[in-house]
Amino acid sequence: MLNTNELGNESIVSKLSCLRGEEYLSAIKLCQELFSRKNIDFDAVDVLTLCCSSLSNLSCNKTGEKYKYKPSTLNFILGMTGKATQEIVSENLVADDENDTSAIVSAPSHMVNQCLQILEHMLTVDPDLPCRTLDHEDFSLLHCLTRLFGWCMSFLFKKNHLEENHLQRVEKSLSSFHLATLLSILKILSILSFNPDQYDTFTNIRGLMEKVMICILKAYYRSDEKHFDILVLALELMINFFMKNKKTFVLLCLKKFQINCSENVHSIEALLKILTNSLDRINEIKAKSLSRNSNGEQPETDGEHNPDDADMKSVLEAADEDMELSTIVSFISILLAFFLDTKMSFLDFIRDKFSSEKANEAITVSKKVLQFASITCDYGLLLLIWLRLAYVTTGSC
Repeated sequence: MLNTNELGNESIVSKLSCLRGEEYLSAIKLCQELFSRKNIDFDAVDVLTLCCSSLSNLSCNKTGEKYKYKPSTLNFILGMTGKATQEIVSENLVADDENDTSAIVSAPSHMVNQCLQILEHMLTVDPDLPCRTLDHEDFSLLHCLTRLFGWCMSFLFKKNHLEENHLQRVEKSLSSFHLATLLSILKILSILSFNPDQYDTFTNIRGLMEKVMICILKAYYRSDEKHFDILVLALELMINFFMKNKKTFVLLCLKKFQINCSENVHSIEALLKILTNSLDRINEIKAKSLSRNSNGEQPETDGEHNPDDADMKSVLEAADEDMELSTIVSFISILLAFFLDTKMSFLDFIRDKFSSEKANEAITVSKKVLQFASITCDYGLLLLIWLRLAYVTTGSC
């Protein structure tokens, strides 16, 4: 195997051509083809990037899915994450540049993506991995994740006035990449947020909690797709953050954010709107299902497929959407309970924005989620808080 120190960070093509000739040039051409398919700037890729890509592929492979990496590998990944984050910042890629229309993924961006996938794998496979070791001697992992959090959102949720066809072309090439990166960031933060060693560290990272709230709102209001995975992970993170810093949570709830081009609202109002919309959509799904059953309707088919299969597909899709919406409702209900629990004077504020009928619907849906899913006792206790507060708010339970 090639020694990465021997190759350094110079152009791969020039280095490999000097070392072993045609064998390596053939390999590098194959790599170039693979990277170009993902719109990665191959000319800027170095051997360290290839090493991270190889480790990431191993993590996704059955051979390595349960493999526990050595501390030296962890230190390497942390160092590469910090280095790539630093390069992204220096290239001004973190800034929310509405005029940036490049469809090319830079080498540091790809490096970060691969390193985060490896780190996510490490934390998932080895939950006993001591979190206090997750800071490299030169970089703070949580600070890197906070910067990368904003970077991903700036690409995923930005709105500009580009020509529609060009915008679609750029978004198609970048969205899946940044979506995967953002999901890795959220999963890593979620795993770390459950670790007691990280309680104080999380609350001291400036802007991290606010970015999570912005992520929730932008994923719902600023995206054509609702990104269920992002919403649930971000809501879960916000729940965990409340346990560590109630004051900041309340301040965030009362802070105004822009949810569309012309509307600025308190984030608690925006969350209530998501809750209400989700409940309305759940009711629509139920009404549609009842109407179909009562009328004996069959879903339309092209004549080549079994109507029963089409009907089953329709039922499963409706059930999936219902479960997704119900999960969002239950998580927002918990956040609402937290908000009410901090100050009883907030009850009047909530009553003006949220009817008792909707509150009862939220309670019913949340109970269903608890009964259906294997949710920990902690979440059960949190929901009991919501039920108690709902009784105070609505006078019924």
